[in-house]
Amino acid sequence: MARAPVTQAEFTSIASVAGLPALALPAGVDADHLPVSVQLVGPAGSETRLIALARRIEATIDGYAPPRS
Repeated sequence: MARAPVTQAEFTSIASVAGLPALALPAGVDADHLPVSVQLVGPAGSETRLIALARRIEATIDGYAPPRS
């Protein structure tokens, strides 16, 4: 099994260093009920389009799952 990242920076650093807008949205849970997400990265200056795309994806997958108590 692959080593889990220590921080989320391992997932986002490439977009940040490149100066590209990026966001993550919830995409449900895995078989162990751990949260999973989708990261979107767009070209420079595409923040508005990226947010619009994220809204469409979120409405389709309805990925938010409240934490289990």
